[in-house]
Amino acid sequence: MLSSCIVNNFPIKNYVDFNHPHQKNIKKVFSKFIEDKIAKKNIGIESIVQKENLDKNLVPIVLISDAFIEKEHSDLLAQVLELESVNKIRSIRIEPN
Repeated sequence: MLSSCIVNNFPIKNYVDFNHPHQKNIKKVFSKFIEDKIAKKNIGIESIVQKENLDKNLVPIVLISDAFIEKEHSDLLAQVLELESVNKIRSIRIEPN
């Protein structure tokens, strides 16, 4: 998170506070992503992790979801790639027996 603050010229002081510009930016991106793409498909989210490894102003995000059907997976990937804030997706799927 500190790296993202530096890249975006946000103050570092109190960067974990709810109303800090960095936190507001995270909430804006995730609310658009989750409300528009995931919630409409009734997909449960187990975990979201923001990685610190910035490369060319990018912040890797790891999202772990509940299991859902193949058609929903393909549709979701296509819709997420349409977001302005997303430029690449790596997807690994593990399915129950």
